[in-house]
Amino acid sequence: MVSHGRRGLPPDVWNAKSARAKRRHKTKTAPGAAEKLQNKPKRPTIAPLPTSEWGKMSRSARRRYIQRTQIVNVPARAPLPERLTALTTRATIAEANLKKLREVKANEQRAREVAQQVLAEAHARKAAAEAAAAAAAAGNHRKKRRRRGKNKAVVPALPAAAGAAVPARADPPPDPEVLEAEAVLAKCRAERDAASAAVVLFRNRVAAEGLDKLTVPEVCDLLSIIGTPMGLASLEEHDLTGPGLRDLTEADLEAVFGLPSLGKRRQLHLNLRRLANKQGFDAPPKHPWNVEKVCKWLAEEGFAPHMTRFRTQDIDGDILFTLTRDDLTTIGIKSLKVKSSLIRKIAALKKHRLSEQALAPSDAGPAPASDGAAAAASASDGSSRTSSMPQLDAKEQRLVLEHVLSVNAELAKKVEEGRGVKRSREPPKTYLCPITTELMVDPVVAGDGFTYERAAIQAWFQRNDTSPMTREIVPPHLLPNKTLKSAITDWMEQGGET
Repeated sequence: MVSHGRRGLPPDVWNAKSARAKRRHKTKTAPGAAEKLQNKPKRPTIAPLPTSEWGKMSRSARRRYIQRTQIVNVPARAPLPERLTALTTRATIAEANLKKLREVKANEQRAREVAQQVLAEAHARKAAAEAAAAAAAAGNHRKKRRRRGKNKAVVPALPAAAGAAVPARADPPPDPEVLEAEAVLAKCRAERDAASAAVVLFRNRVAAEGLDKLTVPEVCDLLSIIGTPMGLASLEEHDLTGPGLRDLTEADLEAVFGLPSLGKRRQLHLNLRRLANKQGFDAPPKHPWNVEKVCKWLAEEGFAPHMTRFRTQDIDGDILFTLTRDDLTTIGIKSLKVKSSLIRKIAALKKHRLSEQALAPSDAGPAPASDGAAAAASASDGSSRTSSMPQLDAKEQRLVLEHVLSVNAELAKKVEEGRGVKRSREPPKTYLCPITTELMVDPVVAGDGFTYERAAIQAWFQRNDTSPMTREIVPPHLLPNKTLKSAITDWMEQGGET
Protein backbone atom coordinates (compact mmCIF):
# COMPACT_ATOMS: atom_id res chain seq x y z
CA MET A 1 0.00 0.00 0.00
CA VAL A 2 1.40 3.32 -1.07
CA SER A 3 1.37 5.99 1.62
CA HIS A 4 0.64 9.54 0.55
CA GLY A 5 2.07 12.80 1.84
CA ARG A 6 0.43 16.20 1.74
CA ARG A 7 -2.22 16.89 -0.93
CA GLY A 8 -2.07 13.36 -2.37
CA LEU A 9 1.68 13.35 -3.10
CA PRO A 10 4.00 10.53 -1.98
CA PRO A 11 6.19 11.43 1.02
CA ASP A 12 9.44 11.34 -0.96
CA VAL A 13 8.02 13.69 -3.62
CA TRP A 14 6.63 16.03 -1.00
CA ASN A 15 9.83 16.12 0.99
CA ALA A 16 11.86 16.79 -2.15
CA LYS A 17 9.94 20.00 -2.84
CA SER A 18 11.16 23.34 -1.60
CA ALA A 19 9.11 25.46 0.77
CA ARG A 20 8.05 27.73 -2.11
CA ALA A 21 7.02 24.76 -4.24
CA LYS A 22 5.02 23.32 -1.33
CA ARG A 23 3.12 26.60 -0.90
CA ARG A 24 2.42 26.74 -4.62
CA HIS A 25 1.16 23.15 -4.60
CA LYS A 26 -1.12 23.87 -1.62
CA THR A 27 -2.56 26.90 -3.39
CA LYS A 28 -3.26 24.93 -6.57
CA THR A 29 -4.90 22.00 -4.79
CA ALA A 30 -6.91 23.98 -2.23
CA PRO A 31 -10.74 23.66 -2.32
CA GLY A 32 -12.13 25.93 -5.03
CA ALA A 33 -8.70 26.58 -6.52
CA ALA A 34 -9.81 25.43 -9.98
CA GLU A 35 -12.66 27.95 -10.06
CA LYS A 36 -10.37 30.73 -8.80
CA LEU A 37 -7.82 29.85 -11.46
CA GLN A 38 -10.50 29.84 -14.13
CA ASN A 39 -11.84 33.24 -13.02
CA LYS A 40 -8.38 34.75 -12.51
CA PRO A 41 -7.97 37.85 -14.67
CA LYS A 42 -5.52 37.33 -17.48
CA ARG A 43 -3.31 39.83 -19.20
CA PRO A 44 -5.51 41.72 -21.68
CA THR A 45 -4.48 41.45 -25.30
CA ILE A 46 -6.90 44.04 -26.70
CA ALA A 47 -4.67 46.96 -25.68
CA PRO A 48 -1.09 45.62 -25.82
CA LEU A 49 1.92 47.57 -24.68
CA PRO A 50 5.28 47.54 -26.46
CA THR A 51 7.53 44.70 -25.39
CA SER A 52 10.19 47.12 -24.22
CA GLU A 53 7.65 49.03 -22.06
CA TRP A 54 6.21 45.83 -20.58
CA GLY A 55 9.72 44.63 -19.75
CA LYS A 56 10.51 47.83 -17.86
CA MET A 57 7.38 47.64 -15.69
CA SER A 58 7.62 46.21 -12.20
CA ARG A 59 5.36 43.44 -11.01
CA SER A 60 3.06 45.84 -9.14
CA ALA A 61 2.92 48.18 -12.15
CA ARG A 62 1.95 45.25 -14.38
CA ARG A 63 -0.76 44.26 -11.89
CA ARG A 64 -2.18 47.79 -11.85
CA TYR A 65 -2.15 47.93 -15.64
CA ILE A 66 -4.00 44.61 -15.87
CA GLN A 67 -6.62 45.80 -13.36
CA ARG A 68 -7.07 49.06 -15.25
CA THR A 69 -7.59 47.30 -18.59
CA GLN A 70 -9.81 44.49 -17.33
CA ILE A 71 -12.88 46.44 -18.42
CA VAL A 72 -12.00 45.61 -22.02
CA ASN A 73 -13.26 42.09 -21.38
CA VAL A 74 -16.92 42.97 -21.98
CA PRO A 75 -19.37 40.27 -20.81
CA ALA A 76 -21.52 38.92 -23.60
CA ARG A 77 -24.77 39.40 -21.60
CA ALA A 78 -24.01 42.86 -20.23
CA PRO A 79 -26.77 45.50 -20.59
CA LEU A 80 -26.46 47.89 -23.50
CA PRO A 81 -25.40 50.97 -21.45
CA GLU A 82 -22.76 48.99 -19.53
CA ARG A 83 -21.51 47.47 -22.76
CA LEU A 84 -21.33 50.92 -24.36
CA THR A 85 -19.41 52.30 -21.36
CA ALA A 86 -17.01 49.35 -21.41
CA LEU A 87 -16.42 49.65 -25.15
CA THR A 88 -15.87 53.39 -24.84
CA THR A 89 -13.27 52.81 -22.13
CA ARG A 90 -11.82 50.04 -24.26
CA ALA A 91 -11.37 52.40 -27.21
CA THR A 92 -9.89 55.09 -24.95
CA ILE A 93 -7.32 52.65 -23.53
CA ALA A 94 -6.43 51.37 -27.00
CA GLU A 95 -6.01 54.94 -28.26
CA ALA A 96 -3.78 55.86 -25.30
CA ASN A 97 -1.67 52.73 -25.77
CA LEU A 98 -1.31 53.42 -29.49
CA LYS A 99 -0.17 56.96 -28.74
CA LYS A 100 2.34 55.70 -26.18
CA LEU A 101 3.55 53.00 -28.56
CA ARG A 102 4.13 55.57 -31.30
CA GLU A 103 6.07 57.76 -28.88
CA VAL A 104 8.22 54.79 -27.84
CA LYS A 105 8.90 53.84 -31.46
CA ALA A 106 9.70 57.46 -32.34
CA ASN A 107 12.11 57.69 -29.40
CA GLU A 108 13.75 54.43 -30.48
CA GLN A 109 14.08 55.71 -34.04
CA ARG A 110 15.61 58.99 -32.83
CA ALA A 111 18.01 57.06 -30.62
CA ARG A 112 19.08 54.92 -33.60
CA GLU A 113 19.57 58.00 -35.73
CA VAL A 114 21.64 59.69 -33.02
CA ALA A 115 23.74 56.52 -32.60
CA GLN A 116 24.30 56.31 -36.34
CA GLN A 117 25.28 59.98 -36.46
CA VAL A 118 27.72 59.52 -33.57
CA LEU A 119 29.16 56.43 -35.27
CA ALA A 120 29.53 58.30 -38.57
CA GLU A 121 31.31 61.16 -36.81
CA ALA A 122 33.64 58.68 -35.10
CA HIS A 123 34.44 57.06 -38.43
CA ALA A 124 35.06 60.49 -39.94
CA ARG A 125 37.43 61.44 -37.12
CA LYS A 126 39.26 58.13 -37.48
CA ALA A 127 39.59 58.60 -41.23
CA ALA A 128 40.89 62.14 -40.76
CA ALA A 129 43.43 60.92 -38.22
CA GLU A 130 44.57 58.15 -40.56
CA ALA A 131 44.82 60.63 -43.42
CA ALA A 132 46.89 63.00 -41.30
CA ALA A 133 49.16 60.14 -40.22
CA ALA A 134 49.60 59.02 -43.84
CA ALA A 135 50.39 62.57 -44.95
CA ALA A 136 52.96 62.92 -42.17
CA ALA A 137 54.55 59.59 -43.14
CA ALA A 138 54.65 60.63 -46.80
CA GLY A 139 56.37 63.92 -45.90
CA ASN A 140 59.03 62.13 -43.88
CA HIS A 141 59.59 59.71 -46.76
CA ARG A 142 60.08 62.56 -49.23
CA LYS A 143 62.64 64.20 -46.91
CA LYS A 144 64.62 60.99 -46.67
CA ARG A 145 64.65 60.49 -50.44
CA ARG A 146 65.67 64.10 -50.94
CA ARG A 147 68.69 63.60 -48.72
CA ARG A 148 69.65 60.58 -50.74
CA GLY A 149 69.23 62.56 -53.94
CA LYS A 150 66.26 60.67 -55.10
CA ASN A 151 63.53 63.20 -55.79
CA LYS A 152 61.07 60.79 -57.29
CA ALA A 153 57.64 61.74 -55.95
CA VAL A 154 55.70 59.12 -54.16
CA VAL A 155 51.93 59.66 -53.92
CA PRO A 156 50.47 57.50 -51.16
CA ALA A 157 46.85 56.23 -51.36
CA LEU A 158 44.67 58.47 -49.23
CA PRO A 159 41.55 57.27 -47.44
CA ALA A 160 38.08 58.56 -48.26
CA ALA A 161 37.37 62.20 -47.50
CA ALA A 162 36.38 62.91 -43.92
CA GLY A 163 33.25 64.85 -44.87
CA ALA A 164 31.90 62.39 -47.42
CA ALA A 165 28.17 62.63 -47.80
CA VAL A 166 26.16 59.79 -46.33
CA PRO A 167 23.67 58.37 -48.85
CA ALA A 168 20.02 59.06 -48.05
CA ARG A 169 18.41 56.21 -46.13
CA ALA A 170 14.93 55.02 -47.03
CA ASP A 171 12.13 55.21 -44.46
CA PRO A 172 11.92 52.12 -42.28
CA PRO A 173 8.99 49.78 -42.88
CA PRO A 174 5.98 50.11 -40.53
CA ASP A 175 6.49 48.47 -37.19
CA PRO A 176 4.34 45.33 -36.68
CA GLU A 177 3.45 46.37 -33.12
CA VAL A 178 2.18 49.75 -34.35
CA LEU A 179 0.13 48.08 -37.10
CA GLU A 180 -1.37 45.69 -34.53
CA ALA A 181 -2.25 48.54 -32.16
CA GLU A 182 -3.86 50.52 -35.02
CA ALA A 183 -5.94 47.49 -35.97
CA VAL A 184 -7.00 47.05 -32.33
CA LEU A 185 -8.02 50.71 -32.09
CA ALA A 186 -10.04 50.51 -35.32
CA LYS A 187 -11.83 47.41 -34.00
CA CYS A 188 -12.58 49.07 -30.65
CA ARG A 189 -13.98 52.16 -32.32
CA ALA A 190 -16.17 50.07 -34.62
CA GLU A 191 -17.56 48.08 -31.67
CA ARG A 192 -18.17 51.29 -29.70
CA ASP A 193 -20.05 52.90 -32.61
CA ALA A 194 -22.13 49.75 -33.09
CA ALA A 195 -23.06 49.70 -29.38
CA SER A 196 -23.97 53.39 -29.47
CA ALA A 197 -26.21 52.83 -32.50
CA ALA A 198 -27.85 49.86 -30.74
CA VAL A 199 -28.66 52.03 -27.70
CA VAL A 200 -30.22 54.73 -29.91
CA LEU A 201 -32.31 52.18 -31.82
CA PHE A 202 -33.48 50.57 -28.59
CA ARG A 203 -34.52 53.91 -27.09
CA ASN A 204 -36.45 54.83 -30.24
CA ARG A 205 -38.21 51.46 -30.32
CA VAL A 206 -39.26 51.66 -26.66
CA ALA A 207 -40.48 55.26 -27.12
CA ALA A 208 -42.58 54.20 -30.14
CA GLU A 209 -43.87 50.77 -29.01
CA GLY A 210 -43.96 51.04 -25.21
CA LEU A 211 -43.15 48.17 -22.84
CA ASP A 212 -45.42 45.41 -24.15
CA LYS A 213 -42.90 43.65 -26.42
CA LEU A 214 -39.83 43.73 -24.18
CA THR A 215 -38.08 40.48 -23.25
CA VAL A 216 -36.19 39.88 -20.02
CA PRO A 217 -32.75 40.93 -21.44
CA GLU A 218 -34.36 44.03 -22.97
CA VAL A 219 -35.92 44.88 -19.60
CA CYS A 220 -32.41 44.66 -18.13
CA ASP A 221 -31.19 47.08 -20.85
CA LEU A 222 -34.11 49.46 -20.19
CA LEU A 223 -33.55 49.58 -16.43
CA SER A 224 -29.88 50.32 -16.99
CA ILE A 225 -30.75 53.16 -19.40
CA ILE A 226 -33.16 54.86 -16.99
CA GLY A 227 -30.63 54.68 -14.15
CA THR A 228 -31.77 51.65 -12.12
CA PRO A 229 -29.52 48.76 -13.21
CA MET A 230 -30.51 45.26 -12.15
CA GLY A 231 -28.76 41.95 -12.64
CA LEU A 232 -30.04 39.75 -15.43
CA ALA A 233 -30.10 36.69 -13.16
CA SER A 234 -32.49 38.42 -10.74
CA LEU A 235 -34.79 39.47 -13.57
CA GLU A 236 -34.78 35.96 -15.02
CA GLU A 237 -35.61 34.59 -11.58
CA HIS A 238 -38.77 36.74 -11.50
CA ASP A 239 -39.36 36.28 -15.27
CA LEU A 240 -39.90 40.03 -15.54
CA THR A 241 -40.85 40.98 -19.10
CA GLY A 242 -42.32 44.22 -20.47
CA PRO A 243 -45.97 43.65 -19.45
CA GLY A 244 -44.90 42.61 -15.96
CA LEU A 245 -42.68 45.66 -15.66
CA ARG A 246 -45.58 47.89 -16.63
CA ASP A 247 -47.83 46.46 -13.90
CA LEU A 248 -45.32 46.79 -11.04
CA THR A 249 -46.35 48.84 -8.02
CA GLU A 250 -44.07 50.78 -5.71
CA ALA A 251 -44.27 47.99 -3.15
CA ASP A 252 -43.14 45.53 -5.85
CA LEU A 253 -40.28 47.84 -6.76
CA GLU A 254 -39.10 47.82 -3.17
CA ALA A 255 -39.40 44.04 -2.91
CA VAL A 256 -37.93 43.11 -6.30
CA PHE A 257 -35.34 45.83 -6.83
CA GLY A 258 -34.52 46.54 -3.19
CA LEU A 259 -34.86 50.32 -3.51
CA PRO A 260 -35.06 51.71 0.04
CA SER A 261 -35.43 55.32 -1.15
CA LEU A 262 -38.99 56.58 -1.68
CA GLY A 263 -37.78 59.11 -4.24
CA LYS A 264 -36.03 56.50 -6.39
CA ARG A 265 -39.01 54.14 -6.24
CA ARG A 266 -41.44 56.91 -7.17
CA GLN A 267 -39.16 58.19 -9.94
CA LEU A 268 -38.77 54.70 -11.40
CA HIS A 269 -42.52 54.16 -11.23
CA LEU A 270 -43.17 57.48 -13.00
CA ASN A 271 -40.58 56.68 -15.69
CA LEU A 272 -42.11 53.26 -16.33
CA ARG A 273 -45.61 54.72 -16.50
CA ARG A 274 -44.43 57.38 -18.98
CA LEU A 275 -42.76 54.75 -21.16
CA ALA A 276 -45.83 52.52 -21.00
CA ASN A 277 -47.90 55.47 -22.29
CA LYS A 278 -45.39 55.94 -25.16
CA GLN A 279 -44.38 59.41 -23.96
CA GLY A 280 -40.65 58.83 -24.49
CA PHE A 281 -37.62 59.02 -22.22
CA ASP A 282 -37.00 62.76 -22.03
CA ALA A 283 -40.15 64.26 -20.52
CA PRO A 284 -39.75 67.83 -19.19
CA PRO A 285 -40.00 68.03 -15.39
CA LYS A 286 -43.02 69.76 -13.92
CA HIS A 287 -40.97 71.19 -11.09
CA PRO A 288 -37.22 71.15 -11.88
CA TRP A 289 -35.92 71.25 -8.30
CA ASN A 290 -33.18 68.96 -7.11
CA VAL A 291 -33.01 67.52 -3.59
CA GLU A 292 -31.00 70.44 -2.22
CA LYS A 293 -33.48 73.02 -3.50
CA VAL A 294 -36.32 71.06 -1.90
CA CYS A 295 -34.42 71.07 1.41
CA LYS A 296 -33.85 74.82 1.07
CA TRP A 297 -37.59 75.34 0.53
CA LEU A 298 -38.33 73.24 3.62
CA ALA A 299 -36.00 75.43 5.68
CA GLU A 300 -37.70 78.59 4.40
CA GLU A 301 -41.14 77.21 5.25
CA GLY A 302 -40.13 76.20 8.78
CA PHE A 303 -39.58 72.44 8.28
CA ALA A 304 -35.79 72.45 8.74
CA PRO A 305 -35.80 69.48 11.23
CA HIS A 306 -37.12 67.23 8.44
CA MET A 307 -34.52 68.15 5.81
CA THR A 308 -32.43 65.06 6.57
CA ARG A 309 -35.40 62.75 5.98
CA PHE A 310 -36.14 64.33 2.59
CA ARG A 311 -32.46 64.20 1.63
CA THR A 312 -32.18 60.54 2.64
CA GLN A 313 -35.29 59.63 0.63
CA ASP A 314 -34.08 61.57 -2.48
CA ILE A 315 -37.18 63.79 -2.71
CA ASP A 316 -36.81 66.22 -5.62
CA GLY A 317 -39.33 68.68 -7.06
CA ASP A 318 -41.36 66.18 -9.10
CA ILE A 319 -41.58 63.70 -6.22
CA LEU A 320 -42.51 66.52 -3.83
CA PHE A 321 -45.67 67.22 -5.81
CA THR A 322 -46.79 63.57 -5.52
CA LEU A 323 -46.37 63.19 -1.75
CA THR A 324 -49.37 62.13 0.34
CA ARG A 325 -49.90 61.73 4.08
CA ASP A 326 -48.96 58.06 3.86
CA ASP A 327 -45.75 59.02 2.09
CA LEU A 328 -44.90 61.47 4.86
CA THR A 329 -45.48 58.70 7.40
CA THR A 330 -43.16 56.44 5.39
CA ILE A 331 -40.52 59.16 5.40
CA GLY A 332 -40.69 59.28 9.19
CA ILE A 333 -42.92 62.30 9.96
CA LYS A 334 -45.34 61.21 12.70
CA SER A 335 -46.83 64.51 13.85
CA LEU A 336 -50.33 65.07 12.40
CA LYS A 337 -49.90 68.83 12.65
CA VAL A 338 -46.65 68.78 10.70
CA LYS A 339 -48.11 66.49 8.05
CA SER A 340 -51.22 68.66 7.58
CA SER A 341 -49.19 71.85 7.40
CA LEU A 342 -46.70 70.33 4.97
CA ILE A 343 -49.44 68.99 2.69
CA ARG A 344 -51.02 72.46 2.56
CA LYS A 345 -47.69 74.08 1.75
CA ILE A 346 -47.03 71.55 -1.02
CA ALA A 347 -50.51 72.11 -2.51
CA ALA A 348 -50.00 75.89 -2.51
CA LEU A 349 -46.57 75.53 -4.10
CA LYS A 350 -47.94 73.18 -6.73
CA LYS A 351 -50.82 75.52 -7.55
CA HIS A 352 -48.46 78.48 -7.85
CA ARG A 353 -45.98 76.55 -10.00
CA LEU A 354 -48.59 75.22 -12.42
CA SER A 355 -50.20 78.64 -12.81
CA GLU A 356 -46.80 80.14 -13.63
CA GLN A 357 -46.35 77.55 -16.36
CA ALA A 358 -49.86 78.17 -17.69
CA LEU A 359 -49.54 81.97 -17.79
CA ALA A 360 -45.91 82.23 -18.95
CA PRO A 361 -45.52 84.79 -21.79
CA SER A 362 -43.66 82.29 -23.95
CA ASP A 363 -46.68 79.99 -23.88
CA ALA A 364 -49.00 82.56 -25.49
CA GLY A 365 -50.18 81.62 -28.96
CA PRO A 366 -49.06 83.48 -32.10
CA ALA A 367 -51.11 86.04 -33.92
CA PRO A 368 -53.91 84.75 -36.19
CA ALA A 369 -52.74 83.66 -39.60
CA SER A 370 -54.01 85.46 -42.70
CA ASP A 371 -54.12 82.42 -44.96
CA GLY A 372 -54.45 78.65 -44.72
CA ALA A 373 -50.72 77.94 -45.01
CA ALA A 374 -49.90 80.31 -42.16
CA ALA A 375 -52.67 78.78 -40.07
CA ALA A 376 -51.26 75.31 -40.70
CA ALA A 377 -47.79 76.52 -39.72
CA SER A 378 -49.22 78.07 -36.57
CA ALA A 379 -50.98 74.81 -35.75
CA SER A 380 -47.77 72.84 -36.18
CA ASP A 381 -45.85 75.32 -34.03
CA GLY A 382 -48.51 75.15 -31.34
CA SER A 383 -48.46 71.38 -31.41
CA SER A 384 -44.69 71.26 -31.00
CA ARG A 385 -44.88 73.85 -28.25
CA THR A 386 -47.52 72.03 -26.26
CA SER A 387 -45.72 68.73 -26.69
CA SER A 388 -42.66 70.20 -24.96
CA MET A 389 -44.76 71.42 -22.02
CA PRO A 390 -45.38 69.24 -18.95
CA GLN A 391 -48.54 67.15 -19.11
CA LEU A 392 -51.34 68.26 -16.77
CA ASP A 393 -54.05 65.93 -15.59
CA ALA A 394 -57.61 66.96 -14.69
CA LYS A 395 -56.76 67.72 -11.07
CA GLU A 396 -53.84 69.91 -12.07
CA GLN A 397 -56.03 71.77 -14.60
CA ARG A 398 -58.52 72.49 -11.82
CA LEU A 399 -55.71 73.84 -9.64
CA VAL A 400 -54.58 76.10 -12.48
CA LEU A 401 -58.09 77.43 -12.98
CA GLU A 402 -58.51 78.08 -9.27
CA HIS A 403 -55.28 80.00 -9.14
CA VAL A 404 -56.15 82.01 -12.26
CA LEU A 405 -59.42 83.01 -10.63
CA SER A 406 -57.66 83.90 -7.38
CA VAL A 407 -54.99 86.11 -8.98
CA ASN A 408 -57.46 87.92 -11.24
CA ALA A 409 -59.12 90.19 -8.64
CA GLU A 410 -61.72 91.66 -10.97
CA LEU A 411 -62.81 88.31 -12.35
CA ALA A 412 -62.95 86.74 -8.90
CA LYS A 413 -65.07 89.61 -7.61
CA LYS A 414 -67.61 89.27 -10.42
CA VAL A 415 -67.79 85.51 -10.02
CA GLU A 416 -68.33 85.76 -6.25
CA GLU A 417 -71.01 88.42 -6.75
CA GLY A 418 -72.73 86.18 -9.26
CA ARG A 419 -72.63 83.28 -6.83
CA GLY A 420 -73.89 85.35 -3.85
CA VAL A 421 -76.81 87.19 -5.51
CA LYS A 422 -79.94 85.33 -6.39
CA ARG A 423 -80.30 85.09 -10.11
CA SER A 424 -83.32 86.78 -11.62
CA ARG A 425 -83.20 84.52 -14.64
CA GLU A 426 -80.87 81.94 -16.15
CA PRO A 427 -78.34 83.18 -18.76
CA PRO A 428 -78.51 81.85 -22.31
CA LYS A 429 -76.36 78.81 -23.02
CA THR A 430 -74.31 80.79 -25.52
CA TYR A 431 -73.12 82.98 -22.63
CA LEU A 432 -71.67 79.98 -20.76
CA CYS A 433 -68.18 78.61 -21.27
CA PRO A 434 -68.29 74.99 -22.57
CA ILE A 435 -65.43 74.04 -20.24
CA THR A 436 -66.39 75.67 -16.93
CA THR A 437 -70.19 75.91 -17.70
CA GLU A 438 -70.16 79.34 -16.05
CA LEU A 439 -70.91 82.81 -17.35
CA MET A 440 -68.02 84.11 -19.43
CA VAL A 441 -66.33 87.37 -18.51
CA ASP A 442 -63.56 87.43 -21.16
CA PRO A 443 -64.88 85.37 -24.09
CA VAL A 444 -62.44 84.42 -26.84
CA VAL A 445 -62.82 82.48 -30.10
CA ALA A 446 -60.50 79.48 -30.59
CA GLY A 447 -59.36 77.93 -33.86
CA ASP A 448 -62.34 75.56 -33.91
CA GLY A 449 -64.83 78.45 -34.10
CA PHE A 450 -66.23 77.96 -30.58
CA THR A 451 -66.14 80.59 -27.82
CA TYR A 452 -64.57 79.89 -24.42
CA GLU A 453 -63.49 81.72 -21.29
CA ARG A 454 -59.89 82.86 -21.90
CA ALA A 455 -58.42 81.39 -18.69
CA ALA A 456 -60.19 78.05 -19.22
CA ILE A 457 -59.10 77.54 -22.84
CA GLN A 458 -55.54 78.60 -22.08
CA ALA A 459 -55.38 76.00 -19.32
CA TRP A 460 -56.84 73.44 -21.74
CA PHE A 461 -54.15 74.10 -24.34
CA GLN A 462 -51.45 73.47 -21.74
CA ARG A 463 -52.23 69.76 -21.92
CA ASN A 464 -53.93 69.25 -25.27
CA ASP A 465 -53.50 70.48 -28.82
CA THR A 466 -57.04 69.49 -29.83
CA SER A 467 -60.41 71.24 -29.58
CA PRO A 468 -62.50 70.57 -26.45
CA MET A 469 -65.57 70.31 -28.66
CA THR A 470 -64.47 68.62 -31.91
CA ARG A 471 -61.34 66.80 -30.66
CA GLU A 472 -59.50 67.95 -33.77
CA ILE A 473 -56.04 69.55 -33.78
CA VAL A 474 -56.38 73.34 -33.73
CA PRO A 475 -53.85 76.16 -33.36
CA PRO A 476 -53.63 77.56 -29.81
CA HIS A 477 -54.08 81.23 -30.75
CA LEU A 478 -57.20 83.06 -29.56
CA LEU A 479 -59.32 86.02 -30.77
CA PRO A 480 -61.41 88.21 -28.41
CA ASN A 481 -65.18 87.90 -29.01
CA LYS A 482 -66.11 91.55 -28.41
CA THR A 483 -69.66 91.14 -29.73
CA LEU A 484 -70.51 88.39 -27.26
CA LYS A 485 -68.79 90.25 -24.43
CA SER A 486 -70.99 93.32 -25.10
CA ALA A 487 -74.09 91.14 -25.21
CA ILE A 488 -73.20 89.53 -21.87
CA THR A 489 -72.61 92.97 -20.34
CA ASP A 490 -75.98 94.26 -21.58
CA TRP A 491 -77.75 91.16 -20.29
CA MET A 492 -76.20 91.61 -16.84
CA GLU A 493 -77.20 95.29 -16.73
CA GLN A 494 -80.79 94.44 -17.69
CA GLY A 495 -81.39 92.20 -14.68
CA GLY A 496 -79.31 89.13 -15.28
CA GLU A 497 -76.40 88.17 -13.05
CA THR A 498 -74.78 91.04 -11.27
